[in-house]
Amino acid sequence: MRFLILGSDGGTFYASKTELSMDNVACLTRLLKDGKGVALVDTIVNVSTEGRAAKQDPVLFALAFCAKTGDEETRKHAFANLAKVCRIPTHLFMFLSFVDAFSKGKGFGRMQQNAFSSWYNGKDAVKLSYAMTKYKNRHGWTHRDVLRLSHVKPVDEAHKAVYKFVTKGAQALFEDEELVVEAGEDVIAFLKATEQAMSAKEVNDQLVALIIKHGLAWEHISRDLLNSPKLWLAMLKRDMPIGAMVRNLGKMSKIGLFGGLLHSQAPEESSTRQSSSSSYSFPISFLFNGHPALYQG
Repeated sequence: MRFLILGSDGGTFYASKTELSMDNVACLTRLLKDGKGVALVDTIVNVSTEGRAAKQDPVLFALAFCAKTGDEETRKHAFANLAKVCRIPTHLFMFLSFVDAFSKGKGFGRMQQNAFSSWYNGKDAVKLSYAMTKYKNRHGWTHRDVLRLSHVKPVDEAHKAVYKFVTKGAQALFEDEELVVEAGEDVIAFLKATEQAMSAKEVNDQLVALIIKHGLAWEHISRDLLNSPKLWLAMLKRDMPIGAMVRNLGKMSKIGLFGGLLHSQAPEESSTRQSSSSSYSFPISFLFNGHPALYQG
């Protein structure tokens, strides 16, 4: 439990980042040898979903360890709970980096392929398109890599459109008129919005409207425009997740959002309503997100 919450099975928590390795997971090895793999996976899921871990890294490390080194029942249980722990692509890519290390180059097995296919196909197509366009790559992996290696087959035309957009680009999708019609208006409208936002040359009323209507994040927008207070205010109006807000407080303060434009808005227009209880956040992680220097001890 200590390892899952603090990232170390020793008696001390260090604020500095620690490389996760087999040297500090003797507790995991011991539990697997004692035949407690399924119970360990349940504990991992509980710690993750209840927001009890300071960071997701040790939780993902432990789940990957169970998925690749446990007995068959443990491996099945670990992969079956993949979506509960890997809630966003960042988690999925980190989990995959750990799995790859434990696999020692053996590639994707059938159990792993099925789990990753279920992760993508089990999500609502619009929510999936948001996640895949926001978190395009992490830890040396891209969605194209995972879709290819997992042999993911879309469950419907909406998912097929999302996969084509991400792997082959906007032009390839929008030129496929039949798929555009069959995919449905909601998915296509969102994907068009992300394409327009990324190609925008200035922050105008049209871009602000796209952000508010589709809930676009800063990752969906050209980096050249990210110094605009008007742009960040639009994102705040769409209930920016609490973790993202804390991470970007410095940025928003630096560009003068809090001293000017924000104060000119009505309270109901400029405040976010998402509670921290819905974002799986360990309290101390707010400090780390807002002040990365604290990692240095």
